[in-house]
Amino acid sequence: MARNPIKFTEEELQELTDNFSSKIFIGGQSDRIYRGFIDDVEVHVKLYKHALDDDLINEVLFKVEKQRLTEMQYPGIIKIIGYGKTDEDGMIVYQKTNRCLNFMLDELDWKSSLKIMKQVATALNDIHSHTYPPFVFADLCLEDVLIDEDYNIKLTDLGEVLPEGYNDRRVFVTLCAPELVTKGERTVKSDTYCFGLLMLQLLTLDMEMENGYPYGIPITEMARNMVKSRSHVVNETLLRKGCSWIKAVAITKLAMQCLENNPIVRPSMIQIIDKLHLIEMPGTATDLLTMDVLWCVLKSTSSKVIAWCTTTLCNGFMSIRTLCSLQLY
Repeated sequence: MARNPIKFTEEELQELTDNFSSKIFIGGQSDRIYRGFIDDVEVHVKLYKHALDDDLINEVLFKVEKQRLTEMQYPGIIKIIGYGKTDEDGMIVYQKTNRCLNFMLDELDWKSSLKIMKQVATALNDIHSHTYPPFVFADLCLEDVLIDEDYNIKLTDLGEVLPEGYNDRRVFVTLCAPELVTKGERTVKSDTYCFGLLMLQLLTLDMEMENGYPYGIPITEMARNMVKSRSHVVNETLLRKGCSWIKAVAITKLAMQCLENNPIVRPSMIQIIDKLHLIEMPGTATDLLTMDVLWCVLKSTSSKVIAWCTTTLCNGFMSIRTLCSLQLY
């Protein structure tokens, strides 16, 4: 059962933040975040400047985030403690957070990367399952994922989590699904696309992929080029720290499925969760993974080619690694 957040007075919020002292300012631009303590427990206070004055965008963000955090008390969503306001500004008090994911990529190994993917997928599925029509995050990025010392995640910045079907005409500064950018169409498959982008960043350990480089090459095209040259996009560090070659191929295929231009053919979050569990399984899942990779590699080839490759593989005349390198798709 959801716990109602505390309504703080202006005086309590000023005391909590030492009158919004620069000494306890943590970060943020349009919304500023301060550190505070309640009964010796550290909390963070997000301040929406002019949210109750003349800034319509911040007003909407403040009200929507307060409502979403109050409603969506799931393990993967940041926990709201309370809220308050001054004459002009709105504030949300929430549990202490650690670092954003974009600052931690160089610390990750295969196990922690996979754990983060599974938890983000679960949190997005919780958001989608919360009500009907489902809510959609739409522009999830690394900065929205907060990580603790055990690599558990919390999603934050829920101020723009709106219902599916909401006609969105904003200009997005982060990479989003093509249908959202060009038509303003917001669906749960928009989140699948963003999750695919996040997967690529976790697999390559490269936050700059978000910007599309070098020379403005789109991230999806760059990933496809990597797949053609080496069958997967997984960073060598992850390969040295627990990711087998076949799992690298399988999880790359999953990421590319999430990034399909046609939203209808992208997997749902629950399908993604099932795939990630399969990829995580040791030993007993090897045969299933092999067939999954085989199917992804051969999905656009003729039935005769599939039959030949399957026979060749099963008879031991060719390894799955060699088969994937044929690039028959």
